[in-house]
Amino acid sequence: QVLESTTNDTIIALCLSGFVYSIRLSSHSDMSLARNTFVNSLAKFTTLGSIKHMKSKNIECIRTLLSVAIIDGEHLGESWSPILQCISQLGRLHLFASGLDSEDQFLESTPQSTSTSDPTREMEENNGKAVLAAVNEVLIDKVFSSTVNLSARG
Repeated sequence: QVLESTTNDTIIALCLSGFVYSIRLSSHSDMSLARNTFVNSLAKFTTLGSIKHMKSKNIECIRTLLSVAIIDGEHLGESWSPILQCISQLGRLHLFASGLDSEDQFLESTPQSTSTSDPTREMEENNGKAVLAAVNEVLIDKVFSSTVNLSARG
């Protein structure tokens, strides 16, 4: 409730720190239900699965989620699913930001102009540009490169 309603950067940072420590504690203590709940909640605060105007706190949630994946990946178990879904959504936003909103447009030999008056498309493009400007792609690459160090335990 607090993270959803606040615009204060200090409170947002405290909430996100609380998420990180809660995920870490529940992960390292093998409390899978609590871990899954915290990771799913943090993933929802990114607003990546919905078409809403993305605020700076949503982008901070994305960074926090990626950081959790890098640092605590070994202990996330089935909580990797919402993280990978968010990374997939980041890829989709990257397409929107570059003007390619579907695979069909990407694969066409002659590009067709799309209606820029579509408010949903404009919002996705703006969200994509904001995320690309704020979330370093190296961070996303680091998530995948760190997975080679994960053990095979479930």
